[in-house]
Amino acid sequence: MSRYDDLITALRRQGKRITPQREAICRLLAESKEHPTATQIYAALRVQFPSMSLATVYNTLETLVALGEVNALGSAGDDAVHYDADISPHVNLACISCHRVIDLQSEHIQA
Repeated sequence: MSRYDDLITALRRQGKRITPQREAICRLLAESKEHPTATQIYAALRVQFPSMSLATVYNTLETLVALGEVNALGSAGDDAVHYDADISPHVNLACISCHRVIDLQSEHIQA
């Protein structure tokens, strides 16, 4: 099963309706190598879904975090929460200058 499928399945199990907007949020998270903020996700999808609200993005992210399917990361110096759909054991490094968050994989990191 793909990461996208995992996210959708988790929402379904929670009884959430799988709307095109929620599908797009999950797809963006699953395919992203970045650690986007809710505002970045909203900006990336609002052309495709002009009636989607920022609240929809936040609510979907909060549900996925509560289910343990997405990690909410602290600020990267930009006062925004960054989200990571990669829940495998790894370290996230944040640059407080450019506000990017990157993954650091290591065989020494354990669950």
